[in-house]
Amino acid sequence: MFAEVSLVSLPVLLLVMASPPTGWFDAKATGLVAWAVAVVVGTLVRIGLVRPFATRTLGWVTLDPWLTVLRIPYFNVGLGVAIFGGLAVDGAVTWLGGGDLVGVGTGLVWTGTVAAGVVLAFPRIAEAWLSVVR
Repeated sequence: MFAEVSLVSLPVLLLVMASPPTGWFDAKATGLVAWAVAVVVGTLVRIGLVRPFATRTLGWVTLDPWLTVLRIPYFNVGLGVAIFGGLAVDGAVTWLGGGDLVGVGTGLVWTGTVAAGVVLAFPRIAEAWLSVVR
C-alpha cells in the first residue's frame, strides 16, 4: 500500500513539497498525516481487517490497467482535498477565534478523515469504474 499510494500520488506530494512553509503547521504537516492515514487504512483494507464502503468484497482491488487510469487522478484529488482542506479548516477555525491549537486539531481531524474516506471509498468506486469501462 505504501508504494501504491506513494507512486500514484506523486503529483500532489510534489505540490506539497513545493508549498512554501507558513509556520510549524503547513502543507507538509497535513501531507504527512494524509499520506500516513491513507497507507495505514489501505493496509487494513488490503489484509481484510477493515471493510471498504458500499461493497461486499473484502480486500483491495487489483492492479488492473484501467484502475491505474483511475488511481492517478482519484488519489491526487482526494489527498489534495485532505491536505489543503485541512489547512483551510485550520485557518477558518483560527480566524473564527477557535485558537491555534483548536484550529490545528480540527485541521488534522479533517485531513485524517478525508484521507481515510478516500481510501475506504476507492474499492466501491473502482467497481463502478470497471463496470463502465469494460
